[in-house]
Amino acid sequence: MYPLAFTIGTIHIYAAGIFLILSWFVFSFLFWKYLRSVAVDEQKIFDITFYGTIMGLITGRAGFVFLHPQLFLHEPLRIVALWVQPGFSFLFGLIGFVVFSLIGAQRRKIRAGHMLDAVAFALPLSYCVGAFGSLLVGSEVGLPTKFPVAIEYVGHPYRRHPVQLYQIVLSLVILLVVLWISRRAGKKSWPYGLVGVLFFLLFSAGLFLIEFLRADAIYWYRISANQWILVGIFAQSLGAFYVRGGGKEAVHRLIIRIHRRVRNIPDMLYGTIHRQKT
Repeated sequence: MYPLAFTIGTIHIYAAGIFLILSWFVFSFLFWKYLRSVAVDEQKIFDITFYGTIMGLITGRAGFVFLHPQLFLHEPLRIVALWVQPGFSFLFGLIGFVVFSLIGAQRRKIRAGHMLDAVAFALPLSYCVGAFGSLLVGSEVGLPTKFPVAIEYVGHPYRRHPVQLYQIVLSLVILLVVLWISRRAGKKSWPYGLVGVLFFLLFSAGLFLIEFLRADAIYWYRISANQWILVGIFAQSLGAFYVRGGGKEAVHRLIIRIHRRVRNIPDMLYGTIHRQKT
């Protein structure tokens, strides 16, 4: 583990902060690049990114406080004193950014689908940068294992699952899937936002499984708090796919097929019985 990147005199620069900033730069650049490719005005992109980032930081910190109230009960000022009590909830921050971005897009007359697709293109690679920083710091600890890629976390016995490495692999695989889906979406004229919806379905499902390998998770009724949040993201994405992504039409066609088959069952039974008699 390398929590301290370097020191300048009495000033300590921590790896977590460096990689968090790098992650934001990667995300904001790719987010801007995609929205510019669909002809969104640069000033609007800047406004949404700026205010969305602020909202994401607020909700991410609020989520961490909500999940770890014992750290702040006796000293509430620690909530704003990040240098004293660091901590940030990625999922709460992501939700805050996405929700505020969608609201900002609606006010600025930008397609919500463009915003979702932009997040799908920008998030995987930036998440890899943040996960690598988390691996250096050891902020997320895996369960003990004899798996060949197991690593040692400072302050914890036994070799453990490198959950951050799994997150990086998951993000890279999903990025490849997003790029492949986006090409098909362009050829088949799929609705805007469908790529983003499919990304959130895959991303939330993958992180949900990785959560089972974490040793430092906070559990609510047999699954972790993060898994409950991921279930909510998955359900919301599934609903968006049903309403806007063609899922409603697909389900409707499936119901019609089932209805036709059920309706033909009596005729099929009658034909079978008639042949047996003859």
